[in-house]
Amino acid sequence: MKKGLFLLVAISLLFFSGCTSKQQSSNNASSYKPSTEVLTELTNIVNDLNVSLMRGDAALAPTFEEYTKTVTKISTSLETTIRKFEAEVANKKVPEKITLNLIGLKSLANELKLAIKHTTAAPLITYEDFYKTVQATSTGLARIISNIEPANSIDTTSTTTITVMVPENLALYQQRMAEYAQVGGIDPLPSTKFVQKNIIIPYTSAIVKASAEAAIAGIPLGGGPDKAFVTYLNVGADTVYILLNIDVDGWAGVSSTLAIIHPIIEKTLLLIPNIKKVIFDYAPGDSKAQITDDETYCVSFGEGCPEKETRCEFCGVTQASNYASCHSKEFCANIPME
Repeated sequence: MKKGLFLLVAISLLFFSGCTSKQQSSNNASSYKPSTEVLTELTNIVNDLNVSLMRGDAALAPTFEEYTKTVTKISTSLETTIRKFEAEVANKKVPEKITLNLIGLKSLANELKLAIKHTTAAPLITYEDFYKTVQATSTGLARIISNIEPANSIDTTSTTTITVMVPENLALYQQRMAEYAQVGGIDPLPSTKFVQKNIIIPYTSAIVKASAEAAIAGIPLGGGPDKAFVTYLNVGADTVYILLNIDVDGWAGVSSTLAIIHPIIEKTLLLIPNIKKVIFDYAPGDSKAQITDDETYCVSFGEGCPEKETRCEFCGVTQASNYASCHSKEFCANIPME
């Protein structure tokens, strides 16, 4: 398996560094760009892998079997996204760079799948080598994503490395903070050991937002939406005012989730130079926007309202779902949100 890991790294270097040197042979081919949907799914997979790595090397980490199950689920998502990518480029003349990146994605997916296979089949892979393969896959995927210009032409010419603070034992931290939020007692936060983790993500200039979201990516919310994300952010000279979607639109029991998530975000943001205080509230003078532009409102809560959308989509537990169980172009255009 060490040989396989070496090949994985070699493939990464080949496709992510060297494939940009050749000239494109067709101007028509160079006009194709992968959809933002594919790139978003790949980015989410990188985040999920990074979260698994946080848990994998922590004290009292999940068993090898539990860790393997987590990575297997992520691997399946990766294969699904690759098939979606392949469907996009089918019967299209695409730049050689895109073709090579797709080959690189498939190589990474195959190496990860092979490593998973050898957790139970001979020759058995060691936990250390399996963990290294997951690390290499995460790094390789981030490099591929940074090398692909999406359809909306966002600059992804490089990656961004961000540093987050996470509990050394995430599962134990979650349990203790939830119990404290529900029944009180001695606050376990001061005695919780946090460790720094470096995460490679596709290029972004929004470091504060990216850091907050990466720090909590993959942490189960125990209700409400599938994930938490930043919906309000005001960065002052030395203070960050921040709110998540679950801060402004919660559910019964959300206080336990916030007790778990807020300290992780706070400790992460305090690593950023010049930030000395993190407040989970609106900045003085700000308040919840009275938004009449319904499409903007939908987007601010992670809901898509594309111009050509006519079918009904479930909103999930968001602010929009307070007004309807689903939305469409007509809902976004005609139903006032405030």
